[in-house]
Amino acid sequence: MFYRILFLLTIPFLSFADPTPFGLEINKTTLPEARKLYSLALASKDKGSKTKTYQIDTRKINFKGLLSLQATFNEKEILVAVHGTMEKTNFDRMLTTLDNKYVLVTKDVPSVGNKEAKLKDHNTIIFIEAPQDKMQMYFLYMNEQIWNKALATIAKNEKNQA
Repeated sequence: MFYRILFLLTIPFLSFADPTPFGLEINKTTLPEARKLYSLALASKDKGSKTKTYQIDTRKINFKGLLSLQATFNEKEILVAVHGTMEKTNFDRMLTTLDNKYVLVTKDVPSVGNKEAKLKDHNTIIFIEAPQDKMQMYFLYMNEQIWNKALATIAKNEKNQA
């Protein structure tokens, strides 16, 4: 009986976890924790958003077709995004896997042309894209607030250019 109660008490905590691509939990993993898992090299700093992006050495990651991987941390050194590239042949497999785990928001997968999908889980947006004219696909796991700010900035810039 005790174990049943304990199990039932842990279910709410399990259901509120954000995605954990490559062992890095969005909105939770800290920069020191990520350094324990991977070799990181500073790739860029964004003064406006106060974020730092690190390149992750993919040679030690056992994931077929992974070409590049980056992690972005906020000013508090909390992971807010994981993004990278992989072989385009992984798109359908990745979409199926993600669709079984997360809520599908949009999907545009024509037989010919650019393929993309957007999914959501808790406070994380997941976006995958396979442009027709490229040999690789792109993926992004991002904190939803930062995603929305980025979209607002893009819309504002487009409006100013019009």
